[in-house]
Amino acid sequence: MQNDPDKELFSKLSQIKDFAKDAIYKDILEDWNLAKDFGEFMIRIAPQDILGHALVARACRHLGDRSRAMEAMQRCRALFTSGGLRTMELEVFGPFLEKEAAYSSDGKPGTDGTFP
Repeated sequence: MQNDPDKELFSKLSQIKDFAKDAIYKDILEDWNLAKDFGEFMIRIAPQDILGHALVARACRHLGDRSRAMEAMQRCRALFTSGGLRTMELEVFGPFLEKEAAYSSDGKPGTDGTFP
């Protein structure tokens, strides 16, 4: 039988009770590689959805891949300001973007709240 990486991904995700809450709201997760993999999966199937980009940004920050984190944050900010998000998404990802910006360069956001 052939190995199915997406099936393995979802099997691992199903074992975490509050994956999205822990990753997005609390910024605590034991396996940030899992968050990155799921974010990349989301980007592959729905590139216009902010969640995948947010997961990749946060996971890459935790994994030490600053350039990839900044790239994903720029995409998040573009999606956030595009006017295409629902109210619930704006309420969730506004604070997310602020928090991630605060972790950039010396822990302080840029003057516009973005990565420098």
